[in-house]
Amino acid sequence: MGLGLAALHTGCTKNDSSYTDPAPAISTFRVATTNAFAGDPLTNVSIPVGGTAWFRANFGVKDGSAVVTPGNIPVTSNVAFPIANITATTTYTLTVTSGSGKKTSATATVTVLTAPAGLTYTHEDATYYAGVRITDNPVATITGDAPLTYTVNPALPSGLTLNPTTGAISGTPVAVTAQGTYTVTATNAVIASSTTRDLKITVAATPISFTASPTTLAPGSSTVLTWDANSVPGIFTTVTIVATPADITLPATFTLAGTANVTPMVTTTYTLTATPAGGGAAITKTADVTVGSAPVHFTAFSATPSVVVLGETSNLTWSYTGLATDLTLNGSSVLGSTSQTVTPYGRQTFALAGSNLLGADTATLKVGARALYHVAGSFSSGTGNVDGGVDAATGMSTARFYRPNAITWDEKANDGTMIVADYTNNLIRRITPDRKVTTIAGTPGVAGVAGTNTDTSSLITPRNTAVDPVTGDIYVGGENYTTKRMLKLSPNVDGTYTPSLVSGFTLNTNAFVIDGSRMMYFVDFATAAGSLYTMDLTSATPTPPWSPTSQAVAWWLAQPWRRTSTAAASSSTWRAAPPASTRS
Repeated sequence: MGLGLAALHTGCTKNDSSYTDPAPAISTFRVATTNAFAGDPLTNVSIPVGGTAWFRANFGVKDGSAVVTPGNIPVTSNVAFPIANITATTTYTLTVTSGSGKKTSATATVTVLTAPAGLTYTHEDATYYAGVRITDNPVATITGDAPLTYTVNPALPSGLTLNPTTGAISGTPVAVTAQGTYTVTATNAVIASSTTRDLKITVAATPISFTASPTTLAPGSSTVLTWDANSVPGIFTTVTIVATPADITLPATFTLAGTANVTPMVTTTYTLTATPAGGGAAITKTADVTVGSAPVHFTAFSATPSVVVLGETSNLTWSYTGLATDLTLNGSSVLGSTSQTVTPYGRQTFALAGSNLLGADTATLKVGARALYHVAGSFSSGTGNVDGGVDAATGMSTARFYRPNAITWDEKANDGTMIVADYTNNLIRRITPDRKVTTIAGTPGVAGVAGTNTDTSSLITPRNTAVDPVTGDIYVGGENYTTKRMLKLSPNVDGTYTPSLVSGFTLNTNAFVIDGSRMMYFVDFATAAGSLYTMDLTSATPTPPWSPTSQAVAWWLAQPWRRTSTAAASSSTWRAAPPASTRS
């Protein structure tokens, strides 16, 4: 037994003190922003000014102690502890000392980051221009430590961008945009801290104009080019203008704003190019000048079909020579078109008007819409002379007639309005498309004098009416078969009519019509021959010829709607009413 001990002792005769008094051992010295220590670096962490850092050390020591400096904070192995209110970047040292005085140390650094603040921009209320590259708008001031990232809300106008690293705004705005407020946020994500700044941005129309006047020329004529690229000074630096095809009358150099007289020989496009002061793509504007060779002249105007059922459509087509600068159909522009679908009402007139600097032309066409329906009056509620419209409850007319004798379209109104000779009521009535009936001549309940009657306020059994397509004057005749006069009703602005007698008229008419050139054709009733007469309504004081004219007879005989016996034109003849294309 003793030998064995001796042998063991002999094997350990050189026993080092490191076995009996080892130096302290530090496995880890970690720092983190929370006491969870998840995902944080081992020896370095960043916090905001005045923030807290957590530490945890894992070490072994015999009969010793451990402290962290600065602060001389005692430490227990594997037990987390905080250090609060850190205001500056600090490296903390863990020193572990054994009972015999041996020491081992490790370090961990806390980086203190200043939060972002005081963000401003060079231009905080900026007006930019569509299509013009802006001068970069950088961050003017900001405090706080990196790293910083920049975002904006809402999104900047289309074409502008925010640099997420520097915060600078740049680009070329695409479209006009009303002034808006855009909030830029600078964030230090490491310490979860940010600051904001509101910017006002407006995108205005490109401050450049370029026109030609006139835009349509006769050969050898001139036009004036006018431009202004300096309405907002400093946006553009240079301007050039070129012509396609080339125009030798165009100047070679140009100021930012000015005018130039040019005489293009053919149709030409002038292109202005302006160079933005801030760089980026140039801005271009064009002005087209048409050099015409002939005035506008209509060569065809037709409707397919030419007559429809009320409510159906017809397709109008036309052609013309010359280059039109203005083209209208019933007052509405159809420039660039050669056809239009319409829904005619009654026998409606459609008027084309076209023009250029060399001349103008017009064309008219009537399209009929067939219909048979209850417009006004009553089938079974009796006669009368009451004006009125549509009963909202029944949809029936409240107006009354008594043996209406003749119906005429109002060619001037051209909207389906009708003029009615209310025979037994001794009245002239007007029916508008909304079925409203208005008495416009005669006195209800009063019959005019047969024979010679100079009282324009009374009528007696009128049989004939026609409307002047230009003035809207309504002519009334055929009273009582014996009253030898013609009454003219002139329209007033308030919808009423002023009656007057046609001077010198001493016939009783049996029928009359007015053509498109304002020539009235009428037949007298009193003579056995039933002679045909004309009266030119374009005259300041229309006076009829008091004997049939050869021109009038020839016109009457030529009409396709006339049917006669073999007797001469002046003999007893049956004459049908003119068709819609001729009849008033």
